[in-house]
Amino acid sequence: MLLTKEVEVILNPKNMSHYSNLGYENLKAKEILIVKVEHLSKGSHAMVEVLCDYCNENISLKKYKDYNKHRDITQKDCCNNKNCKQQKRIESFETVYGVNWPTKNDEIKLKISNTCQEKYGTAFHTGSENHKLKSIETCRKNYGVDYPMQNEKVRLKRDENNIKKYGVKIPIQLDYIKQKAIKSLLLVKYKNGTMKSSTQQNLIHQIIGGELNYPIDNISLDIAFPNEKIYVEFDGSGHDLSVKYGDLSKEEFIRHELKRKYYLKNRGWKEIRIISIKDVIPEDNKIIEMIRYAKDYLNTGHSWIKFNVDEGIVESSQFNKQYYY
Repeated sequence: MLLTKEVEVILNPKNMSHYSNLGYENLKAKEILIVKVEHLSKGSHAMVEVLCDYCNENISLKKYKDYNKHRDITQKDCCNNKNCKQQKRIESFETVYGVNWPTKNDEIKLKISNTCQEKYGTAFHTGSENHKLKSIETCRKNYGVDYPMQNEKVRLKRDENNIKKYGVKIPIQLDYIKQKAIKSLLLVKYKNGTMKSSTQQNLIHQIIGGELNYPIDNISLDIAFPNEKIYVEFDGSGHDLSVKYGDLSKEEFIRHELKRKYYLKNRGWKEIRIISIKDVIPEDNKIIEMIRYAKDYLNTGHSWIKFNVDEGIVESSQFNKQYYY
Protein backbone atom coordinates (compact mmCIF):
# COMPACT_ATOMS: atom_id res chain seq x y z
CA MET A 1 0.00 0.00 0.00
CA LEU A 2 1.33 3.41 -0.97
CA LEU A 3 1.80 5.54 2.16
CA THR A 4 3.31 8.69 0.66
CA LYS A 5 0.76 11.40 -0.12
CA GLU A 6 2.99 14.19 -1.45
CA VAL A 7 6.56 14.41 -2.74
CA GLU A 8 9.05 17.08 -3.73
CA VAL A 9 10.16 17.17 -7.35
CA ILE A 10 12.76 19.36 -9.02
CA LEU A 11 11.30 21.03 -12.06
CA ASN A 12 12.96 20.76 -15.45
CA PRO A 13 11.85 21.41 -19.04
CA LYS A 14 10.71 17.79 -19.43
CA ASN A 15 8.36 17.64 -16.45
CA MET A 16 7.15 21.24 -16.37
CA SER A 17 4.61 20.68 -19.16
CA HIS A 18 3.34 17.54 -17.38
CA TYR A 19 2.63 19.43 -14.15
CA SER A 20 1.33 22.46 -16.01
CA ASN A 21 -1.28 20.27 -17.71
CA LEU A 22 -2.34 19.06 -14.24
CA GLY A 23 -3.05 22.63 -13.13
CA TYR A 24 0.15 23.58 -11.34
CA GLU A 25 1.03 27.27 -11.93
CA ASN A 26 4.05 29.58 -11.82
CA LEU A 27 6.48 26.80 -12.63
CA LYS A 28 10.18 27.55 -13.00
CA ALA A 29 13.03 25.22 -13.92
CA LYS A 30 15.26 23.99 -11.06
CA GLU A 31 12.70 24.98 -8.43
CA ILE A 32 11.24 22.45 -5.98
CA LEU A 33 7.55 21.69 -6.38
CA ILE A 34 5.41 19.73 -3.91
CA VAL A 35 3.00 17.49 -5.83
CA LYS A 36 0.42 14.87 -4.98
CA VAL A 37 1.87 11.40 -5.44
CA GLU A 38 -0.87 10.44 -7.90
CA HIS A 39 0.27 13.31 -10.14
CA LEU A 40 3.73 11.81 -10.61
CA SER A 41 4.48 10.33 -14.02
CA LYS A 42 4.69 6.54 -14.01
CA GLY A 43 8.40 6.73 -14.75
CA SER A 44 9.19 9.17 -11.95
CA HIS A 45 12.33 8.56 -9.85
CA ALA A 46 10.77 10.23 -6.79
CA MET A 47 11.14 8.10 -3.65
CA VAL A 48 7.94 6.87 -1.98
CA GLU A 49 7.13 4.80 1.11
CA VAL A 50 5.25 1.54 0.55
CA LEU A 51 3.70 -0.77 3.16
CA CYS A 52 3.85 -4.51 2.43
CA ASP A 53 0.36 -5.89 1.69
CA TYR A 54 1.37 -9.38 2.85
CA CYS A 55 2.85 -8.86 6.32
CA ASN A 56 1.35 -5.36 6.89
CA GLU A 57 4.49 -4.52 8.88
CA ASN A 58 7.47 -3.70 6.70
CA ILE A 59 7.74 -0.32 4.98
CA SER A 60 9.97 -0.03 1.91
CA LEU A 61 11.43 3.06 0.30
CA LYS A 62 11.44 2.74 -3.48
CA LYS A 63 11.32 4.76 -6.67
CA TYR A 64 7.80 5.53 -7.89
CA LYS A 65 8.58 3.91 -11.25
CA ASP A 66 9.53 0.68 -9.43
CA TYR A 67 6.36 0.87 -7.34
CA ASN A 68 4.32 0.89 -10.57
CA LYS A 69 6.42 -1.79 -12.24
CA HIS A 70 5.96 -4.22 -9.35
CA ARG A 71 2.17 -3.84 -9.55
CA ASP A 72 1.87 -4.76 -13.24
CA ILE A 73 0.46 -8.24 -12.57
CA THR A 74 -0.93 -8.16 -9.02
CA GLN A 75 -2.10 -4.94 -7.44
CA LYS A 76 -0.25 -5.70 -4.21
CA ASP A 77 2.97 -4.37 -2.72
CA CYS A 78 5.67 -6.58 -1.27
CA CYS A 79 8.68 -6.09 1.01
CA ASN A 80 11.98 -8.02 0.82
CA ASN A 81 10.90 -10.70 3.29
CA LYS A 82 11.31 -14.07 1.53
CA ASN A 83 7.90 -15.37 2.66
CA CYS A 84 6.14 -12.26 1.40
CA LYS A 85 8.04 -12.42 -1.90
CA GLN A 86 7.07 -16.07 -2.29
CA GLN A 87 3.38 -15.27 -1.74
CA LYS A 88 3.49 -12.50 -4.35
CA ARG A 89 5.37 -14.75 -6.77
CA ILE A 90 2.74 -17.49 -6.46
CA GLU A 91 -0.12 -15.01 -6.94
CA SER A 92 1.60 -13.64 -10.04
CA PHE A 93 2.09 -17.14 -11.48
CA GLU A 94 -1.55 -18.01 -10.82
CA THR A 95 -2.66 -14.82 -12.60
CA VAL A 96 -0.43 -15.37 -15.64
CA TYR A 97 -0.32 -19.17 -15.95
CA GLY A 98 -3.31 -20.38 -13.93
CA VAL A 99 -1.03 -22.47 -11.65
CA ASN A 100 1.27 -21.65 -8.73
CA TRP A 101 4.40 -22.52 -10.72
CA PRO A 102 5.02 -22.05 -14.47
CA THR A 103 6.25 -25.60 -15.11
CA LYS A 104 2.89 -26.94 -13.90
CA ASN A 105 1.24 -25.29 -16.88
CA ASP A 106 0.69 -27.81 -19.71
CA GLU A 107 1.64 -25.33 -22.45
CA ILE A 108 4.88 -24.40 -20.67
CA LYS A 109 5.73 -28.07 -20.06
CA LEU A 110 5.14 -28.87 -23.73
CA LYS A 111 7.27 -25.91 -24.83
CA ILE A 112 10.14 -26.97 -22.53
CA SER A 113 9.86 -30.55 -23.76
CA ASN A 114 9.91 -29.49 -27.43
CA THR A 115 12.90 -27.20 -26.89
CA CYS A 116 14.85 -29.95 -25.11
CA GLN A 117 13.90 -32.44 -27.81
CA GLU A 118 15.26 -30.11 -30.50
CA LYS A 119 18.39 -29.20 -28.57
CA TYR A 120 19.32 -32.42 -26.77
CA GLY A 121 17.27 -35.16 -28.45
CA THR A 122 15.35 -35.95 -25.24
CA ALA A 123 12.31 -34.48 -23.50
CA PHE A 124 14.54 -33.32 -20.62
CA HIS A 125 18.09 -32.05 -21.05
CA THR A 126 19.23 -34.06 -18.00
CA GLY A 127 18.38 -37.22 -19.92
CA SER A 128 20.83 -36.53 -22.74
CA GLU A 129 24.07 -38.51 -22.92
CA ASN A 130 26.10 -35.30 -23.18
CA HIS A 131 24.62 -34.01 -19.94
CA LYS A 132 25.27 -37.30 -18.15
CA LEU A 133 28.88 -37.43 -19.35
CA LYS A 134 29.47 -33.80 -18.44
CA SER A 135 28.00 -34.41 -14.99
CA ILE A 136 30.34 -37.37 -14.42
CA GLU A 137 33.34 -35.36 -15.63
CA THR A 138 32.50 -32.54 -13.21
CA CYS A 139 32.10 -34.98 -10.30
CA ARG A 140 35.43 -36.65 -11.09
CA LYS A 141 37.12 -33.25 -11.20
CA ASN A 142 35.57 -32.04 -7.94
CA TYR A 143 35.28 -35.23 -5.90
CA GLY A 144 37.38 -37.89 -7.64
CA VAL A 145 34.34 -40.14 -8.19
CA ASP A 146 31.53 -40.48 -10.75
CA TYR A 147 28.76 -39.47 -8.33
CA PRO A 148 28.99 -37.15 -5.28
CA MET A 149 27.63 -39.66 -2.76
CA GLN A 150 30.50 -42.04 -3.58
CA ASN A 151 32.81 -39.54 -1.86
CA GLU A 152 33.26 -40.10 1.89
CA LYS A 153 33.58 -36.37 2.68
CA VAL A 154 30.32 -35.61 0.88
CA ARG A 155 28.52 -38.36 2.81
CA LEU A 156 29.91 -37.11 6.13
CA LYS A 157 28.88 -33.54 5.27
CA ARG A 158 25.38 -34.74 4.41
CA ASP A 159 25.14 -36.60 7.74
CA GLU A 160 26.39 -33.55 9.67
CA ASN A 161 23.83 -31.30 8.00
CA ASN A 162 21.00 -33.75 8.66
CA ILE A 163 21.96 -34.12 12.33
CA LYS A 164 22.17 -30.34 12.68
CA LYS A 165 18.80 -29.80 10.99
CA TYR A 166 16.80 -32.88 12.05
CA GLY A 167 18.77 -34.49 14.87
CA VAL A 168 19.30 -37.73 12.92
CA LYS A 169 21.50 -38.88 10.03
CA ILE A 170 18.56 -40.04 7.94
CA PRO A 171 15.53 -37.67 8.11
CA ILE A 172 13.10 -40.37 6.94
CA GLN A 173 13.62 -41.96 10.39
CA LEU A 174 11.48 -39.15 11.81
CA ASP A 175 7.80 -40.02 11.83
CA TYR A 176 6.53 -36.64 10.62
CA ILE A 177 8.91 -36.68 7.64
CA LYS A 178 8.05 -40.31 6.90
CA GLN A 179 4.32 -39.49 6.94
CA LYS A 180 4.88 -36.47 4.69
CA ALA A 181 6.84 -38.63 2.25
CA ILE A 182 4.11 -41.30 2.27
CA LYS A 183 1.44 -38.66 1.64
CA SER A 184 3.37 -37.25 -1.34
CA LEU A 185 4.05 -40.72 -2.76
CA LEU A 186 0.40 -41.78 -2.52
CA LEU A 187 -0.68 -38.60 -4.29
CA VAL A 188 1.83 -39.12 -7.11
CA LYS A 189 0.85 -42.78 -7.55
CA TYR A 190 -2.84 -41.86 -7.55
CA LYS A 191 -2.34 -39.19 -10.22
CA ASN A 192 -0.16 -41.49 -12.34
CA GLY A 193 -2.36 -44.55 -11.80
CA THR A 194 0.64 -46.60 -10.63
CA MET A 195 -0.67 -47.78 -7.24
CA LYS A 196 -0.88 -51.57 -7.00
CA SER A 197 -4.38 -53.04 -6.72
CA SER A 198 -5.72 -56.55 -6.33
CA THR A 199 -7.62 -58.17 -9.20
CA GLN A 200 -10.79 -58.16 -7.08
CA GLN A 201 -10.37 -54.47 -6.22
CA ASN A 202 -10.02 -53.60 -9.90
CA LEU A 203 -13.08 -55.68 -10.84
CA ILE A 204 -15.23 -54.01 -8.19
CA HIS A 205 -14.01 -50.61 -9.36
CA GLN A 206 -14.97 -51.42 -12.95
CA ILE A 207 -18.47 -52.31 -11.76
CA ILE A 208 -19.23 -49.45 -9.36
CA GLY A 209 -16.90 -46.66 -10.56
CA GLY A 210 -15.46 -44.15 -8.10
CA GLU A 211 -11.83 -43.14 -7.55
CA LEU A 212 -9.34 -46.01 -7.39
CA ASN A 213 -6.65 -45.81 -4.66
CA TYR A 214 -7.83 -42.37 -3.57
CA PRO A 215 -5.35 -40.68 -1.17
CA ILE A 216 -6.43 -39.12 2.13
CA ASP A 217 -3.31 -37.75 3.84
CA ASN A 218 -1.10 -40.85 4.29
CA ILE A 219 -3.92 -43.33 3.65
CA SER A 220 -4.93 -44.89 0.33
CA LEU A 221 -8.60 -45.86 -0.04
CA ASP A 222 -9.37 -48.85 -2.29
CA ILE A 223 -12.30 -47.07 -3.96
CA ALA A 224 -13.68 -43.69 -2.96
CA PHE A 225 -16.67 -41.51 -3.76
CA PRO A 226 -15.25 -38.13 -2.63
CA ASN A 227 -18.45 -36.14 -3.19
CA GLU A 228 -20.35 -38.52 -0.91
CA LYS A 229 -17.39 -39.12 1.44
CA ILE A 230 -17.97 -42.87 1.18
CA TYR A 231 -15.20 -45.39 0.55
CA VAL A 232 -15.17 -49.10 -0.29
CA GLU A 233 -12.52 -51.47 1.06
CA PHE A 234 -11.98 -55.03 -0.17
CA ASP A 235 -10.43 -57.47 2.32
CA GLY A 236 -9.18 -60.47 0.38
CA SER A 237 -6.54 -63.13 1.03
CA GLY A 238 -3.77 -60.53 0.85
CA HIS A 239 -5.33 -58.08 3.29
CA ASP A 240 -3.21 -59.16 6.28
CA LEU A 241 0.03 -60.06 4.48
CA SER A 242 2.00 -57.99 7.00
CA VAL A 243 0.85 -60.44 9.69
CA LYS A 244 1.53 -63.52 7.55
CA TYR A 245 5.05 -62.29 6.79
CA GLY A 246 5.72 -61.44 10.42
CA ASP A 247 6.04 -57.68 9.97
CA LEU A 248 3.20 -57.07 12.45
CA SER A 249 1.53 -59.14 15.13
CA LYS A 250 -2.19 -59.77 14.74
CA GLU A 251 -2.89 -57.40 17.65
CA GLU A 252 -0.76 -54.65 16.08
CA PHE A 253 -2.52 -55.14 12.75
CA ILE A 254 -5.97 -54.83 14.37
CA ARG A 255 -4.91 -51.68 16.24
CA HIS A 256 -3.59 -50.19 13.01
CA GLU A 257 -6.87 -50.97 11.21
CA LEU A 258 -8.96 -49.41 13.98
CA LYS A 259 -6.75 -46.32 14.08
CA ARG A 260 -7.17 -45.95 10.30
CA LYS A 261 -10.93 -46.43 10.52
CA TYR A 262 -11.43 -43.80 13.23
CA TYR A 263 -9.04 -41.37 11.55
CA LEU A 264 -11.25 -41.47 8.46
CA LYS A 265 -14.46 -41.39 10.49
CA ASN A 266 -13.31 -38.24 12.31
CA ARG A 267 -12.89 -36.62 8.91
CA GLY A 268 -16.45 -37.44 7.90
CA TRP A 269 -15.79 -40.56 5.80
CA LYS A 270 -18.16 -43.57 5.85
CA GLU A 271 -17.00 -47.13 5.21
CA ILE A 272 -18.31 -49.99 3.08
CA ARG A 273 -16.19 -53.10 3.65
CA ILE A 274 -16.40 -56.27 1.54
CA ILE A 275 -14.72 -59.33 3.05
CA SER A 276 -13.83 -62.38 0.97
CA ILE A 277 -10.75 -64.20 2.25
CA LYS A 278 -11.33 -66.76 -0.51
CA ASP A 279 -11.09 -63.92 -3.08
CA VAL A 280 -14.53 -64.76 -4.47
CA ILE A 281 -16.67 -61.77 -5.35
CA PRO A 282 -20.41 -61.80 -6.18
CA GLU A 283 -21.85 -61.24 -9.65
CA ASP A 284 -21.87 -57.71 -11.10
CA ASN A 285 -25.57 -57.11 -10.40
CA LYS A 286 -25.16 -58.28 -6.81
CA ILE A 287 -22.18 -55.93 -6.28
CA ILE A 288 -24.27 -53.01 -7.58
CA GLU A 289 -27.13 -54.06 -5.28
CA MET A 290 -24.76 -54.27 -2.27
CA ILE A 291 -23.34 -50.78 -2.85
CA ARG A 292 -26.81 -49.28 -3.33
CA TYR A 293 -28.02 -51.02 -0.15
CA ALA A 294 -24.95 -49.80 1.76
CA LYS A 295 -25.24 -46.19 0.60
CA ASP A 296 -28.94 -46.07 1.51
CA TYR A 297 -28.04 -47.32 4.99
CA LEU A 298 -25.07 -44.94 5.46
CA ASN A 299 -27.17 -41.98 4.35
CA THR A 300 -29.44 -42.50 7.37
CA GLY A 301 -26.71 -41.30 9.73
CA HIS A 302 -24.54 -44.41 10.11
CA SER A 303 -20.78 -44.64 9.50
CA TRP A 304 -20.01 -48.22 8.48
CA ILE A 305 -21.38 -51.43 7.03
CA LYS A 306 -19.64 -54.72 6.37
CA PHE A 307 -20.43 -57.47 3.82
CA ASN A 308 -18.87 -60.83 4.73
CA VAL A 309 -19.14 -62.87 1.54
CA ASP A 310 -17.47 -65.94 3.07
CA GLU A 311 -19.99 -66.17 5.92
CA GLY A 312 -23.01 -64.94 3.96
CA ILE A 313 -23.85 -62.09 6.32
CA VAL A 314 -24.06 -58.30 6.39
CA GLU A 315 -23.39 -56.45 9.62
CA SER A 316 -23.36 -52.96 11.05
CA SER A 317 -23.71 -51.28 14.43
CA GLN A 318 -27.48 -51.90 14.14
CA PHE A 319 -27.73 -55.48 12.85
CA ASN A 320 -26.01 -58.73 11.92
CA LYS A 321 -28.09 -60.73 9.47
CA GLN A 322 -27.97 -63.23 6.64
CA TYR A 323 -27.33 -61.88 3.16
CA TYR A 324 -27.48 -63.90 -0.05
CA TYR A 325 -24.53 -63.28 -2.32
